[in-house]
Amino acid sequence: MRIARLGCPGQEIPVVPDGDRVLDLRAVTPDVTPEFLGHGLPTLDVIALPQLPDAEGLRFGPPVTRPIAEPA
Repeated sequence: MRIARLGCPGQEIPVVPDGDRVLDLRAVTPDVTPEFLGHGLPTLDVIALPQLPDAEGLRFGPPVTRPIAEPA
């Protein structure tokens, strides 16, 4: 499953591309954060993706907000 963020800089929303559609994940998570990727991502397996609303016509943004920097 691919996850992305769409929208104006600083206003991106989490989405998942599903064939010809782009689905809005805000019903599941407010954003794609390291915490979501580590703990919330498995919850997507139980969601019926066709029930999520479309989120089209927005620019692709960075895939993750607040990435964790590796220790120096």
